[in-house]
Amino acid sequence: MALSLQSGLVGCVLLVAAVSCQAPTERSSSALDGGMQGTGTPAVPEEPSTQMPELAVGVQGKAKSEADSGPGANADVAPDTTIAYVAGEPIDVRELLAHWMHRDSRRVYDFADRLVTSRLALAEAQRLGITLEPKLVDDRVVEARARYAESLGGNLEDVDLYLLGELGLDPTRYFELFRDETVQQLLSERAVRAWTLSKDRADVAVIVVATPGDAALVTDRLNAGEPFAQVAAEASLDPSAAEGGLLPPVIKSELSALSRLAFNTAVGEWGGPVEEQGKQIFIQTLGFPLTLQGNWQAIGDTVKADLEARPVEDPEYWQWRSAMGRRYEIDMRPLFDLLGEPQRQ
Repeated sequence: MALSLQSGLVGCVLLVAAVSCQAPTERSSSALDGGMQGTGTPAVPEEPSTQMPELAVGVQGKAKSEADSGPGANADVAPDTTIAYVAGEPIDVRELLAHWMHRDSRRVYDFADRLVTSRLALAEAQRLGITLEPKLVDDRVVEARARYAESLGGNLEDVDLYLLGELGLDPTRYFELFRDETVQQLLSERAVRAWTLSKDRADVAVIVVATPGDAALVTDRLNAGEPFAQVAAEASLDPSAAEGGLLPPVIKSELSALSRLAFNTAVGEWGGPVEEQGKQIFIQTLGFPLTLQGNWQAIGDTVKADLEARPVEDPEYWQWRSAMGRRYEIDMRPLFDLLGEPQRQ
């Protein structure tokens, strides 16, 4: 789940249902979409990561919140929210959040959504019985520490000195949280891909152009028999042009014009253009893969092999995120009550 997470046209166009297409800000944009931060190995941050979920995850990938079993687990007992005292007067965490909210509300919502997403991935992982090999997680952490050391000159000891001296962070705690985030990402990408493979979907390539005049030129070239991939590489505005227009699978949905076009176009044929958010889009349908059903024991090897061949990308993630928002109840009222702000629709 890297999940890894900006959004835009493909993230919205290909969604099964309309969702608020907001995402983190670290990804490049596309003519068709924005960018979910990828679901691969988490990058080593130059600053302390604030997006790591507080998860205690067992080596078999079955995670649980520390609050479920740790001190203060009684939900009826409100925790002390005082963060400091000045001249004997307390400063409450609500004040901190209120000031942060008024300075950078987007980041507040973004971080809250990251935590929600991590819990959605956890719920799906538990439902499917997803397991993780402990060595996979450990190797990711070791690799991250090595990259961090390389950026500081190659000495592993410098990592601890930098974290403690420059950032004021306990190195052990830092990499414990990094490990938790790594687990969350691995669970997320497996949950997303398992969901995708369970759905009716079409493998497609696209050509995206700006104007009806450009679309007419593309139509003439395709009618003349030029290969779709060649026209995509030469004429498409989308970054997928570098791969002949190849996109992640399109999930079947009557709410999406692109999906309807893909499923109404014979394999090997092309269709379009259709207009989406001011762009002219052509689709070539490449195939309709079989759906995958079952628990993790039955589908796990297939999901992992598919992830190795193709990582999770933005459109796939946003469709999964939308579906999980319908599968699981999400109640954000406590946050808005804490902030003293009206709840966003």
